[in-house]
Amino acid sequence: MSNQESDLRPKRKPMARLLGHRDMPTPPDPIGEVRRLWTTPDEWPSCPGYKFLPAVFEALGRQRFTNWTGAEGWIPRPVLRTMSEERLRQVSGGRADIELSTRASFSRQQANYPTQLATFQRGETVRKEIAHLCASGRLVTAWRAVHGGAPTPIQPELWITEVLTERFATCKMSLSQPFRSSASGQGWIFVFSESLETRLRGGSTVSGITAPAPPPIPEQLRISDQATELEKTPDRPTPKMTRKANVVHSKIAIVYAQAQKQGVKPPNVNELPVYVNRLLASDGQKATVDFIRNLAADPRYAPHKLRPGSHATALRPLSELDLS
Repeated sequence: MSNQESDLRPKRKPMARLLGHRDMPTPPDPIGEVRRLWTTPDEWPSCPGYKFLPAVFEALGRQRFTNWTGAEGWIPRPVLRTMSEERLRQVSGGRADIELSTRASFSRQQANYPTQLATFQRGETVRKEIAHLCASGRLVTAWRAVHGGAPTPIQPELWITEVLTERFATCKMSLSQPFRSSASGQGWIFVFSESLETRLRGGSTVSGITAPAPPPIPEQLRISDQATELEKTPDRPTPKMTRKANVVHSKIAIVYAQAQKQGVKPPNVNELPVYVNRLLASDGQKATVDFIRNLAADPRYAPHKLRPGSHATALRPLSELDLS
Protein backbone atom coordinates (compact mmCIF):
# COMPACT_ATOMS: atom_id res chain seq x y z
CA MET A 1 0.00 0.00 0.00
CA SER A 2 1.35 3.36 -0.99
CA ASN A 3 1.87 6.15 1.47
CA GLN A 4 -0.85 8.13 -0.31
CA GLU A 5 -3.41 5.34 0.14
CA SER A 6 -2.38 4.99 3.74
CA ASP A 7 -3.09 8.66 4.38
CA LEU A 8 -6.63 8.23 2.98
CA ARG A 9 -7.58 5.51 5.43
CA PRO A 10 -9.82 6.66 8.32
CA LYS A 11 -7.90 7.37 11.42
CA ARG A 12 -8.66 5.13 14.39
CA LYS A 13 -9.94 6.99 17.41
CA PRO A 14 -7.68 6.71 20.43
CA MET A 15 -8.90 4.28 23.08
CA ALA A 16 -10.59 5.81 26.07
CA ARG A 17 -8.55 5.81 29.22
CA LEU A 18 -9.44 3.16 31.71
CA LEU A 19 -11.95 4.22 34.34
CA GLY A 20 -9.39 3.82 37.08
CA HIS A 21 -7.13 6.34 35.37
CA ARG A 22 -9.68 9.06 34.77
CA ASP A 23 -9.67 12.28 36.73
CA MET A 24 -12.56 11.61 39.05
CA PRO A 25 -14.29 14.52 40.86
CA THR A 26 -13.25 15.04 44.45
CA PRO A 27 -15.94 13.70 46.79
CA PRO A 28 -17.59 16.29 49.03
CA ASP A 29 -16.02 16.81 52.43
CA PRO A 30 -18.49 18.79 54.57
CA ILE A 31 -16.40 18.48 57.74
CA GLY A 32 -13.33 19.69 55.88
CA GLU A 33 -15.25 22.62 54.41
CA VAL A 34 -16.48 23.66 57.86
CA ARG A 35 -12.98 23.40 59.30
CA ARG A 36 -11.55 25.47 56.47
CA LEU A 37 -14.19 28.17 56.96
CA TRP A 38 -13.52 28.46 60.69
CA THR A 39 -9.72 28.33 60.47
CA THR A 40 -9.14 30.88 57.68
CA PRO A 41 -10.14 34.26 59.18
CA ASP A 42 -8.28 36.11 56.42
CA GLU A 43 -10.91 34.81 53.98
CA TRP A 44 -13.98 35.62 56.10
CA PRO A 45 -16.63 37.89 54.57
CA SER A 46 -16.87 41.38 56.00
CA CYS A 47 -19.56 43.92 56.74
CA PRO A 48 -18.82 47.40 58.19
CA GLY A 49 -19.95 47.68 61.80
CA TYR A 50 -20.38 43.93 62.22
CA LYS A 51 -18.39 40.88 63.25
CA PHE A 52 -18.60 37.59 61.38
CA LEU A 53 -20.20 34.86 63.50
CA PRO A 54 -17.00 32.79 64.07
CA ALA A 55 -15.21 35.86 65.48
CA VAL A 56 -18.03 36.37 67.96
CA PHE A 57 -18.00 32.68 68.85
CA GLU A 58 -14.26 32.82 69.53
CA ALA A 59 -14.49 36.00 71.61
CA LEU A 60 -17.24 34.71 73.87
CA GLY A 61 -15.65 31.25 74.09
CA ARG A 62 -12.26 32.56 75.18
CA GLN A 63 -13.92 34.82 77.72
CA ARG A 64 -15.91 31.95 79.19
CA PHE A 65 -13.36 29.09 79.14
CA THR A 66 -9.72 29.23 80.19
CA ASN A 67 -9.00 25.97 78.32
CA TRP A 68 -10.43 27.18 75.01
CA THR A 69 -8.53 25.63 72.08
CA GLY A 70 -10.05 27.30 69.01
CA ALA A 71 -11.34 24.01 67.58
CA GLU A 72 -14.68 24.24 69.38
CA GLY A 73 -16.42 25.91 66.46
CA TRP A 74 -15.79 23.26 63.83
CA ILE A 75 -15.15 19.95 65.62
CA PRO A 76 -18.11 17.56 65.17
CA ARG A 77 -19.64 15.53 67.97
CA PRO A 78 -17.22 12.62 68.50
CA VAL A 79 -18.44 9.05 68.25
CA LEU A 80 -16.85 6.34 70.39
CA ARG A 81 -16.67 3.27 68.16
CA THR A 82 -16.10 -0.23 69.44
CA MET A 83 -15.24 -3.48 67.69
CA SER A 84 -15.69 -7.01 68.93
CA GLU A 85 -12.90 -9.58 68.71
CA GLU A 86 -14.88 -11.51 66.11
CA ARG A 87 -15.32 -8.40 63.95
CA LEU A 88 -11.63 -7.58 64.37
CA ARG A 89 -10.64 -10.99 63.04
CA GLN A 90 -12.98 -10.55 60.08
CA VAL A 91 -11.52 -7.15 59.24
CA SER A 92 -7.92 -8.30 59.56
CA GLY A 93 -8.53 -11.45 57.52
CA GLY A 94 -6.21 -13.33 59.82
CA ARG A 95 -3.26 -11.04 59.09
CA ALA A 96 -1.41 -10.09 62.24
CA ASP A 97 -0.12 -6.77 60.87
CA ILE A 98 -3.63 -5.55 59.97
CA GLU A 99 -5.00 -6.68 63.32
CA LEU A 100 -2.21 -4.84 65.16
CA SER A 101 -2.77 -1.65 63.14
CA THR A 102 -6.55 -1.77 63.73
CA ARG A 103 -6.12 -2.28 67.47
CA ALA A 104 -3.75 0.68 67.63
CA SER A 105 -6.21 2.88 65.71
CA PHE A 106 -9.08 2.05 68.07
CA SER A 107 -6.85 2.59 71.10
CA ARG A 108 -5.92 6.07 69.89
CA GLN A 109 -9.56 6.88 69.25
CA GLN A 110 -10.61 5.77 72.72
CA ALA A 111 -7.77 7.74 74.29
CA ASN A 112 -8.69 10.92 72.38
CA TYR A 113 -12.45 10.62 72.90
CA PRO A 114 -12.66 12.40 76.31
CA THR A 115 -10.67 15.38 75.01
CA GLN A 116 -12.69 15.62 71.78
CA LEU A 117 -15.96 15.32 73.68
CA ALA A 118 -14.95 18.09 76.11
CA THR A 119 -13.99 20.32 73.17
CA PHE A 120 -17.32 19.71 71.46
CA GLN A 121 -19.25 20.36 74.69
CA ARG A 122 -17.51 23.71 75.22
CA GLY A 123 -18.54 24.68 71.71
CA GLU A 124 -22.10 23.51 72.32
CA THR A 125 -22.28 25.64 75.46
CA VAL A 126 -21.21 28.76 73.55
CA ARG A 127 -23.58 28.00 70.66
CA LYS A 128 -26.52 27.84 73.06
CA GLU A 129 -25.36 30.98 74.85
CA ILE A 130 -25.12 32.96 71.60
CA ALA A 131 -28.55 31.74 70.49
CA HIS A 132 -30.02 32.81 73.85
CA LEU A 133 -28.38 36.23 73.65
CA CYS A 134 -29.63 36.70 70.08
CA ALA A 135 -33.16 35.57 70.97
CA SER A 136 -33.28 38.05 73.85
CA GLY A 137 -31.86 40.87 71.72
CA ARG A 138 -28.66 41.26 73.74
CA LEU A 139 -26.68 40.25 70.68
CA VAL A 140 -27.96 41.82 67.47
CA THR A 141 -27.56 39.80 64.30
CA ALA A 142 -27.86 40.56 60.61
CA TRP A 143 -28.02 38.62 57.35
CA ARG A 144 -25.87 39.51 54.34
CA ALA A 145 -26.08 37.94 50.91
CA VAL A 146 -23.17 35.63 50.09
CA HIS A 147 -21.96 37.84 47.24
CA GLY A 148 -22.37 41.10 49.17
CA GLY A 149 -24.87 43.84 49.86
CA ALA A 150 -26.39 45.72 52.78
CA PRO A 151 -27.11 43.83 56.01
CA THR A 152 -30.68 42.86 56.86
CA PRO A 153 -31.56 42.57 60.58
CA ILE A 154 -32.37 39.06 61.76
CA GLN A 155 -35.42 39.04 64.01
CA PRO A 156 -34.63 37.71 67.51
CA GLU A 157 -37.40 35.11 67.33
CA LEU A 158 -35.53 33.35 64.53
CA TRP A 159 -32.97 32.29 67.16
CA ILE A 160 -35.55 30.46 69.25
CA THR A 161 -34.74 27.00 67.91
CA GLU A 162 -32.85 23.82 68.69
CA VAL A 163 -31.65 23.61 65.07
CA LEU A 164 -28.33 25.32 65.64
CA THR A 165 -25.59 22.91 64.55
CA GLU A 166 -25.84 23.55 60.80
CA ARG A 167 -26.37 27.29 61.25
CA PHE A 168 -23.19 27.67 63.27
CA ALA A 169 -21.16 25.21 61.20
CA THR A 170 -21.80 27.03 57.92
CA CYS A 171 -22.40 30.49 59.45
CA LYS A 172 -25.32 30.81 57.04
CA MET A 173 -29.10 30.88 57.18
CA SER A 174 -32.11 31.69 55.02
CA LEU A 175 -34.47 34.46 56.07
CA SER A 176 -37.39 32.95 54.19
CA GLN A 177 -36.89 29.46 55.63
CA PRO A 178 -34.67 30.02 58.67
CA PHE A 179 -35.06 26.56 60.19
CA ARG A 180 -34.15 24.57 57.07
CA SER A 181 -30.44 24.06 56.50
CA SER A 182 -30.87 23.37 52.77
CA ALA A 183 -33.26 26.25 52.10
CA SER A 184 -32.61 28.67 49.27
CA GLY A 185 -31.50 32.23 49.90
CA GLN A 186 -28.63 31.35 52.22
CA GLY A 187 -26.62 34.32 53.50
CA TRP A 188 -23.82 35.01 55.97
CA ILE A 189 -24.57 35.70 59.63
CA PHE A 190 -23.04 38.76 61.29
CA VAL A 191 -23.27 40.27 64.77
CA PHE A 192 -23.50 44.00 65.36
CA SER A 193 -20.11 44.92 66.86
CA GLU A 194 -21.50 47.31 69.45
CA SER A 195 -23.79 44.65 70.91
CA LEU A 196 -20.80 42.30 71.18
CA GLU A 197 -18.70 44.95 72.90
CA THR A 198 -21.52 45.58 75.35
CA ARG A 199 -21.59 41.88 76.15
CA LEU A 200 -17.82 41.62 76.55
CA ARG A 201 -17.46 44.80 78.57
CA GLY A 202 -16.60 44.10 82.16
CA GLY A 203 -15.29 40.61 81.45
CA SER A 204 -11.80 39.43 80.57
CA THR A 205 -10.07 41.24 77.73
CA VAL A 206 -10.37 39.49 74.40
CA SER A 207 -7.87 40.53 71.74
CA GLY A 208 -8.93 41.18 68.19
CA ILE A 209 -12.43 42.49 68.95
CA THR A 210 -12.63 46.17 68.13
CA ALA A 211 -15.93 47.83 67.35
CA PRO A 212 -15.74 49.72 64.02
CA ALA A 213 -17.77 52.77 63.14
CA PRO A 214 -21.53 52.32 63.49
CA PRO A 215 -23.25 50.90 60.40
CA PRO A 216 -25.01 53.26 58.00
CA ILE A 217 -28.48 52.03 59.01
CA PRO A 218 -29.84 54.52 61.59
CA GLU A 219 -32.51 52.11 62.79
CA GLN A 220 -30.01 49.34 63.42
CA LEU A 221 -30.19 47.92 66.87
CA ARG A 222 -28.03 49.37 69.60
CA ILE A 223 -30.25 48.47 72.48
CA SER A 224 -29.38 47.03 75.88
CA ASP A 225 -31.25 47.24 79.12
CA GLN A 226 -29.09 50.23 80.06
CA ALA A 227 -29.70 51.93 76.72
CA THR A 228 -33.40 52.28 77.51
CA GLU A 229 -32.74 54.24 80.71
CA LEU A 230 -34.01 57.79 80.28
CA GLU A 231 -31.82 60.68 81.22
CA LYS A 232 -32.41 61.99 84.71
CA THR A 233 -32.91 65.74 84.77
CA PRO A 234 -34.08 68.08 87.58
CA ASP A 235 -37.46 68.56 85.88
CA ARG A 236 -37.98 64.87 85.09
CA PRO A 237 -38.28 62.50 88.05
CA THR A 238 -36.76 59.04 87.83
CA PRO A 239 -39.27 56.79 86.01
CA LYS A 240 -40.74 53.96 88.04
CA MET A 241 -40.59 50.44 86.67
CA THR A 242 -43.94 49.03 85.61
CA ARG A 243 -45.03 45.43 85.07
CA LYS A 244 -48.59 46.27 84.10
CA ALA A 245 -49.20 44.50 80.81
CA ASN A 246 -52.27 46.56 79.90
CA VAL A 247 -50.30 49.80 80.25
CA VAL A 248 -47.43 48.60 78.09
CA HIS A 249 -49.80 47.06 75.53
CA SER A 250 -51.49 50.44 75.12
CA LYS A 251 -48.13 52.10 74.34
CA ILE A 252 -47.14 49.36 71.90
CA ALA A 253 -50.42 49.84 70.07
CA ILE A 254 -49.81 53.59 69.85
CA VAL A 255 -46.32 53.11 68.39
CA TYR A 256 -47.53 50.74 65.68
CA ALA A 257 -50.61 52.85 64.93
CA GLN A 258 -48.57 56.03 64.55
CA ALA A 259 -46.01 54.27 62.35
CA GLN A 260 -48.79 53.09 60.05
CA LYS A 261 -50.50 56.48 60.04
CA GLN A 262 -47.29 58.35 59.26
CA GLY A 263 -46.07 55.89 56.64
CA VAL A 264 -43.00 55.05 58.70
CA LYS A 265 -41.24 51.70 58.80
CA PRO A 266 -42.61 49.85 61.86
CA PRO A 267 -40.03 49.12 64.55
CA ASN A 268 -38.90 45.55 65.00
CA VAL A 269 -38.95 43.91 68.42
CA ASN A 270 -35.50 45.26 69.26
CA GLU A 271 -36.24 48.84 68.25
CA LEU A 272 -39.72 48.91 69.80
CA PRO A 273 -38.65 49.27 73.50
CA VAL A 274 -37.05 52.67 72.84
CA TYR A 275 -40.31 54.12 71.49
CA VAL A 276 -42.51 52.44 74.08
CA ASN A 277 -40.37 53.81 76.89
CA ARG A 278 -40.61 57.30 75.38
CA LEU A 279 -44.38 57.12 75.78
CA LEU A 280 -44.14 55.57 79.24
CA ALA A 281 -41.79 58.35 80.35
CA SER A 282 -44.55 60.92 79.94
CA ASP A 283 -46.42 59.01 82.69
CA GLY A 284 -43.30 58.71 84.85
CA GLN A 285 -42.90 55.03 84.03
CA LYS A 286 -40.59 52.67 82.18
CA ALA A 287 -40.45 48.95 81.38
CA THR A 288 -37.61 46.51 80.80
CA VAL A 289 -36.59 45.60 77.29
CA ASP A 290 -37.44 41.92 77.79
CA PHE A 291 -40.91 42.72 79.18
CA ILE A 292 -41.74 44.91 76.16
CA ARG A 293 -40.41 42.32 73.71
CA ASN A 294 -42.43 39.55 75.29
CA LEU A 295 -45.63 41.57 75.06
CA ALA A 296 -44.84 42.59 71.48
CA ALA A 297 -44.85 38.92 70.51
CA ASP A 298 -48.64 38.92 70.96
CA PRO A 299 -50.38 37.87 67.70
CA ARG A 300 -52.44 41.07 67.71
CA TYR A 301 -49.39 42.98 66.48
CA ALA A 302 -48.52 40.58 63.65
CA PRO A 303 -50.27 42.70 60.95
CA HIS A 304 -48.10 45.69 61.89
CA LYS A 305 -44.75 43.92 61.59
CA LEU A 306 -42.57 43.46 58.55
CA ARG A 307 -42.17 39.88 57.42
CA PRO A 308 -38.64 38.43 57.88
CA GLY A 309 -36.51 39.26 54.86
CA SER A 310 -38.88 41.91 53.48
CA HIS A 311 -37.77 45.47 52.79
CA ALA A 312 -39.69 48.64 53.61
CA THR A 313 -38.42 50.60 50.61
CA ALA A 314 -41.71 52.48 50.17
CA LEU A 315 -41.83 53.62 53.80
CA ARG A 316 -40.08 56.50 55.51
CA PRO A 317 -37.25 55.65 57.92
CA LEU A 318 -38.13 54.85 61.51
CA SER A 319 -36.07 57.80 62.71
CA GLU A 320 -38.86 60.08 61.38
CA LEU A 321 -41.52 58.59 63.65
CA ASP A 322 -43.16 61.39 65.65
CA LEU A 323 -44.69 60.37 68.99
CA SER A 324 -45.14 63.87 70.38
